[in-house]
Amino acid sequence: MNPNYFERRPILTEGEMRYFPILRTAIEARWFLLFAKVRLADIVTVKSDALKRYPNVDKDEWWKIPENREIMSKHVDFCVCASDTLKVSLIIELDDKSHDDPDRIKRDKNIDAIFTECKIRIMHLKYKDLRRNEKRLQEYISEQLRPHLGY
Repeated sequence: MNPNYFERRPILTEGEMRYFPILRTAIEARWFLLFAKVRLADIVTVKSDALKRYPNVDKDEWWKIPENREIMSKHVDFCVCASDTLKVSLIIELDDKSHDDPDRIKRDKNIDAIFTECKIRIMHLKYKDLRRNEKRLQEYISEQLRPHLGY
């Protein structure tokens, strides 16, 4: 037993918890699944040619490579995946006022660039916009997911 750890409850922030059911309703369950707090490293990986720039790093020490460190410790708020393949269809970030902080703006731009490079769509939703019109939000998410439907 390690006394240095305790369980965090719940895993979502209060704001994320408030909008999780709205997002879940917007996702067509027949076609998509909604996951919360997914690490970037579980969505994207570093290209092998990037890894070649670090010949002195043993493959067992992959965490020493800066590009890997960039994605290991960050997560996205929500990840929408195709229900049959679990291929990522859409990333959803809920942006509160903390996203106006210069460091956070830089982080968001970097994450957006990573997803753009990987051809994964990312959608930033402002908390203030979410509160205004749930129905419009659900329609907007459906529009974003339509290209991923198999029919």
